[in-house]
Amino acid sequence: MYTNNQSHIFDPTIEIEEYYTHSIDGVPVCHKSWKELRRPNDDMLLTQYYDEYCNLIANNKNLCHIPEEVLRQWIYPFNDDANSLRNYAWIDYYKSRFVLCELDIETLCNEVNVNEYGSELVSQRGSLRDFSDFCWTDEDIACWANNKTWNTPPVILDVKSFGNIPKWADISGTYQLIEGHQRLGYLRAVVKMAHVGKTGFKTSHKVYLLHNQ
Repeated sequence: MYTNNQSHIFDPTIEIEEYYTHSIDGVPVCHKSWKELRRPNDDMLLTQYYDEYCNLIANNKNLCHIPEEVLRQWIYPFNDDANSLRNYAWIDYYKSRFVLCELDIETLCNEVNVNEYGSELVSQRGSLRDFSDFCWTDEDIACWANNKTWNTPPVILDVKSFGNIPKWADISGTYQLIEGHQRLGYLRAVVKMAHVGKTGFKTSHKVYLLHNQ
């Protein structure tokens, strides 16, 4: 039986559907806009359905503002992911905006919080000492080696713009990484490599900043 208890709703053994249908202290775990962003069926996660999904969102007048790169890297593959449901499904995506902008290296390395879900991966990637250690596509590794930045801007939450964060969400700090854990880890590795003279680094990098209007 469902109880109004956050430890229950985020028990990994429960059905995904329960995330979509319940509230905690009167606050829906999933905002209506997140439900509209859900893939119509599990089969649609297959790559061949991606264009069809993008067309659905592009034709939704309330959600068509979401950049395709954000759909591709995060919302399309991870809409039913427990980390996304717990921490970001409560957001009103009708009103919020993903702003393509640049953050400086100090902010990205020191002020972007990584929650429990992705902290180990960021730490592992950040400990690498050479581009040859990067576990990525040849194209992405070349981008790091030549341009000292990522191919695709990661998605970061502008925490302060949202005011009150639901008590169940694992969110803190000024900014929080939503998607791009390997990329942020590699960036931190590049900075360490630069400090020992192995490479240079860019002073700012493009990101998609999720901002509350």
